[in-house]
Amino acid sequence: MDNTSKVMIVGNNPLILEKNYGGFIDSYDIVIRINRCITKGLELHTGTKTNIWATTFNHNIENFIPNNFDELSAIWYRTPNVKNGKFKQLVTPPLKNQSTFIMSKNDKFKKNFPQYFENMKVNKSEFCTGLLTILTSTLFYKDVTIIGFDFFGKNADISNQIIGYYRNFELKDNKHYEDKLWNGGSKLVSRTINSKNKIIKELINTGKIKAVDYR
Repeated sequence: MDNTSKVMIVGNNPLILEKNYGGFIDSYDIVIRINRCITKGLELHTGTKTNIWATTFNHNIENFIPNNFDELSAIWYRTPNVKNGKFKQLVTPPLKNQSTFIMSKNDKFKKNFPQYFENMKVNKSEFCTGLLTILTSTLFYKDVTIIGFDFFGKNADISNQIIGYYRNFELKDNKHYEDKLWNGGSKLVSRTINSKNKIIKELINTGKIKAVDYR
């Protein structure tokens, strides 16, 4: 456990564009970003610093790789299969001394988060990569802040589905590439407003994380 570093986890929600948080984000000792975390052209809002990249299947995020991949201190993989490259579409450069961690679908997750693991079993569902990243951060760091998440509050439609990401310049037919992933496939437990809010509020109330512009 790192008790001194100030850590910022940057989400991919459109609310990150509402204020100029770039300098504030980059002032943190460690910045963690998730999946397709484009910053070019958005630096005023998103900042540029990335120390840890949390990722799921690369083909789900159009084979995105952070520009500073070789300089990352760590990569957090969603599951063992993601790290092992089981999926043919997975394209990951050779590691350059980055440490690695597998966030879910292993004994570590069951041991560290037994109550959430049971939730997954009961609901036959999965956690999104963002929520897994937040949970994982509490295993490594004492001072964690999250920004750019609204947990299906302001930016969710009536069916509780994500309706946008901050990268509006990438919209095609008024949709982002990831929208189809949220609208189909296996049910994600963190797709439910009450389930996700309950976990996040518990983490905040117990002092494990802090939140900026939490909705």
